[in-house]
Amino acid sequence: MPKQTFLKLNAEKKKRVDNALLNEFAHYPLNEAQVARIIKDASISRGAFYKYFDDLTDAYQYLLHQELGHVHVDLENQDYTDPQLIIRQMRRFIDEAHTLPSYSLFQMHFKYNENLLRPFIPTTEMKTTTWMYFILSHETLRSLFLDPANQEFYFNRFKTAITQIGKEQ
Repeated sequence: MPKQTFLKLNAEKKKRVDNALLNEFAHYPLNEAQVARIIKDASISRGAFYKYFDDLTDAYQYLLHQELGHVHVDLENQDYTDPQLIIRQMRRFIDEAHTLPSYSLFQMHFKYNENLLRPFIPTTEMKTTTWMYFILSHETLRSLFLDPANQEFYFNRFKTAITQIGKEQ
């Protein structure tokens, strides 16, 4: 995660760095990303980049965490007596995903970067039902980003699975 130096930046400069990171990681897999392009795009020095982040992976994980925060559902606090809520949230996400500035970032993540990183969301503390919803949601999102032509198939499969889990609860 970013260093305190980055967290203390003024909003305008932080936004410039965020935009440069998004531009880089939406167009290049993590193993092909370059600090040189990021610093040029953000108009910062190489030294400043390393005052903000340990390395490219650190910067990528920060950006991914930020962007996931815009779309992730708080699974721990869901009302599992109404699985239709999660279905509605997935539907909303599917309908809006292609308009997100981070759409290409998520595609790159699922296509190239996910396997390069160790999981940063621990699931060992999740209740079983929460874990099931988490896994189903994650796999559905992966499928949607990797195979957008079949999004309705993936959504309907997700809806069927979530509804079935809801009946068993």
